[in-house]
Amino acid sequence: FCSTAAARSRAHSCRPRAAPMTWVPFGGKTSSIWEHTFTPLHLGIILAVSGNLLIACSLALQKWVHMAFEREDEEPRLAARARTLFPVALLGLMLGEVGNFAAFGLASPTVVSPLGAVAVIANAAIAFLVLKERFYLRNLLGIVVTVLGSVVVVLNAPPAVEDLSLTSFKTLVT
Repeated sequence: FCSTAAARSRAHSCRPRAAPMTWVPFGGKTSSIWEHTFTPLHLGIILAVSGNLLIACSLALQKWVHMAFEREDEEPRLAARARTLFPVALLGLMLGEVGNFAAFGLASPTVVSPLGAVAVIANAAIAFLVLKERFYLRNLLGIVVTVLGSVVVVLNAPPAVEDLSLTSFKTLVT
């Protein structure tokens, strides 16, 4: 319903405008669809899973570098840390740990800790697919039990002990 003459003119529409879809982190005020769907808990879960996947890939890359080092017959061999891929793997390991550490600030430890099983599962898959290690039935059984246990714990855990703000972080540190 248009109440003014300007609103009734062709230059202005009487239809309500849709709110822009913006993401405001950590409890900011917004009227978008993301307000109640993407919380610090979700960000913590995403950081934990991606950090653990990065850790698993980095460890597999380090092992691959060491295995390539062992296959060399020529003298003198370079140390594994002198290879170009080894520092890349080490950097990936550090970034994964930083993501995992940040996840503990956004989500409850009872949620983040079981998600560390993602690294174990990814290590098993990478070892089989990339490093050509044998995969046994007990490995599959272990993965299934690990996934089920992690899902049960994550779904039944409290979302967070308390929200971590800059002032509460400073209080904890000092």
